[in-house]
Amino acid sequence: MKSAGLLSIAIVTALVLPLSAQRANADATAVPPPGAFVQSGVRLASDTPPPASTGRSQPKVAPTAPRLAPPPDAPTVDECLAEPDAHVTPGDTGGWYKNRLGWCAWGDFFAIGRDAGTGEIIATVSFQFVVIGYGNNGARQFDYIVQLDHIVTDGRLPWETTFLETEFEECKDPQPSNVCTRYTRQASPPDWRLTNNYAVTFMSAETAGGGYQIEGHVSVLTLSFSTPANPEWQWQDNVSVAATPERYDSAAYSGRARGAVFPTAPLVFHVDGNDPQQDESARHIWDAIHRPYLTFPSWPAKSVPSRLTRMYNAADDDANREKSRAQCRIFYGTYDGNLQNCDEYPFASTYEGSVTGPRSNGNLERYSVRVIDAKDNQYVGQARLQIAFYHTWRILDKEKFDVVVDGIS
Repeated sequence: MKSAGLLSIAIVTALVLPLSAQRANADATAVPPPGAFVQSGVRLASDTPPPASTGRSQPKVAPTAPRLAPPPDAPTVDECLAEPDAHVTPGDTGGWYKNRLGWCAWGDFFAIGRDAGTGEIIATVSFQFVVIGYGNNGARQFDYIVQLDHIVTDGRLPWETTFLETEFEECKDPQPSNVCTRYTRQASPPDWRLTNNYAVTFMSAETAGGGYQIEGHVSVLTLSFSTPANPEWQWQDNVSVAATPERYDSAAYSGRARGAVFPTAPLVFHVDGNDPQQDESARHIWDAIHRPYLTFPSWPAKSVPSRLTRMYNAADDDANREKSRAQCRIFYGTYDGNLQNCDEYPFASTYEGSVTGPRSNGNLERYSVRVIDAKDNQYVGQARLQIAFYHTWRILDKEKFDVVVDGIS
């Protein structure tokens, strides 16, 4: 693959050949593959005047803005193509979230040009597209790269003067007065074959006054084919093929001072019962969720949630911890705090904690306390929950996440 000149991220170009590129003859290329995005065009009389302007502002040329650092565990082209949820089709353009900093989508695009009088198919162009989006834990910045492969042209058109266009559009959500930014690449099919990718960067500047400055946006990729040198052709508008919500924030309590994430990516906190560093925490959490009758405090029909809500409130966090420690002393007596800790689930840093939970659930004690190994407790609570989970994925106050215990059944 040739470099996009904007991102220092390697993209693998050995893609699976789409159905549109496997057709062996001219007639077969007139059949779009299942689930393809289709753009139709018609050829009118040869003296047809150029179409009137749509009134849209001209797209900007993408800026050169290198990343501060690649996100962890970013999706690759191969991963995207192998992931069923990444395959986008008309009516389903959401794509796949590998994590909060990595999103991708792929699909097939097919343009069909017919004679207006006879209905005969005169020209077709098809290709496979892959788009990958990268969030950022450290800057208010998103990067996207789109790649077109297996470009097949067929029919009576001067292909060197035609355009395949990719356009990225980012708009605030909810959208006030068309606050959008657009970046576009227009190039002929032969030029796309030479340089098969295009990359853009979107950024949200901080404003005066400080604060968390949380902004919601939506980014949309549209594709189109056009024949500006042949005005007798008229083509449908751009086709939206992939879209994702975005969130910018400057919440320093999430670790780094600012960041950009895909907010609808699933959030799951895993603990592993097979890892000796966390097996006691894992067993406690598993019992609390699946066998609450074995946990303290105990009461009939007790249940403990597996979906939690992050809380950023130091006073309530401390209140949860103090109550849980008092409960541990009631049920387990005295213990050496250097060797053992009072483990609590749901975590003290959530709205489902031992104090904050009963406030909203009708004063039900839907939590569990257990004395476990001190190193195990601190490893899960600090290294894994606070740093590897809250900070890495920029989980803010009132955001929900699921808790899953692996290795125990």
